Amino acid sequence: MHRQGTLLIEALVSILILSVALTLIMQSLTANRRAMARSTSFSAASLALENQMDFLISKSLRHESIKDEMLSNPDGIYQFLFFETPFDPSDPTSILQNAKLTIVWQNGRNKSQISVDTYLPEFSDHEK
Repeated sequence: MHRQGTLLIEALVSILILSVALTLIMQSLTANRRAMARSTSFSAASLALENQMDFLISKSLRHESIKDEMLSNPDGIYQFLFFETPFDPSDPTSILQNAKLTIVWQNGRNKSQISVDTYLPEFSDHEK
């Protein structure tokens, strides 16, 4: 007599287990898709930052001024921030300037950024 309702209860429990498992799988796939999108945008921003830094280094090595350099941003996706410490002509050992390049971009609802610090040669007017 108690055996008649057990098949229905077993069916309901198995449906519950399957629905929980499918929900967890869907959440995992969604989190994976978001992580891949973040990784893709980070990789693209890293490449753009590397290209800009290479451009600034090549200008510096060619003895060209990098002050007030307009950084290329054809898509308008990235914002580049360039800071440098001023050259001190009174210090004869100061032939390098510290340059910091930061890239900022919108990553979903958040703003992300990467910064790179390096040293660039600073040439005085008589060295050019």
